[in-house]
Amino acid sequence: MESEIGQISIFLAKDGKSFESVLDADANLAKVKGVKSFDFKSNGADCRFFYFEKPSTKSNPPWLDFVNEKLPAAEKISFGSGSKSANGILLIGLEKRVFVATFGRSAQSYIA
Repeated sequence: MESEIGQISIFLAKDGKSFESVLDADANLAKVKGVKSFDFKSNGADCRFFYFEKPSTKSNPPWLDFVNEKLPAAEKISFGSGSKSANGILLIGLEKRVFVATFGRSAQSYIA
């Protein structure tokens, strides 16, 4: 399946950061209503993906199909609301470093 991903922001965390420490504790992603978290491996790299929705008038973004290709069929995310925007944070642990990819309009505000 070939799809267009769209805009993604990618950050390299400072040395010694973990999946937990790259998230902004003050923003408290865990308290966002309906947030979902998934752990998986991709090409040997540990990954953690957070998905949440924020009010908006946007439609399903192309990057969501990209992430859904890595999730089990029963856990694929279907964005069906025109009144919320889809947001995601993908944490990738590779060679003792953490890469952070943010998707959507609000995701970047949850990283430290």
